[in-house]
Amino acid sequence: MDAPTLPVPAYLNLRAYRHAGALASELFWITRGFPTAEKDALTLQLRQTTRAVTNGIATSWAVRYSAAEFRARLSEAQCACSRLHYWIEQAHAAGYLHEAEYRALLDQRTTLDLLLARLRNQRISLLD
Repeated sequence: MDAPTLPVPAYLNLRAYRHAGALASELFWITRGFPTAEKDALTLQLRQTTRAVTNGIATSWAVRYSAAEFRARLSEAQCACSRLHYWIEQAHAAGYLHEAEYRALLDQRTTLDLLLARLRNQRISLLD
């Protein structure tokens, strides 16, 4: 007898993961234009924080059969998403982001936060 098909076959197919990956990629390219002096500070923080979100989603998927673990890992991803807001604010305050870039990044981060909250609040049985 075949195992039941999961609604989402892998974390790579989760909208939250795809959105987080696109945001990480966009921030990577934007931060390439930051001053060299920021390479080990703001640039690193922005890149690491977006990667922490994607990592949190991936690890939550690995433990999805435990509702508590699943939600704990997604909570970590949401915390990283909150830190991302802070670092975007810092980049804007330092003058490294144009107003349009800044607004677009904040909008994408807000969407990501909503996707993470929706995923975190799903009943775990939907992922079994």
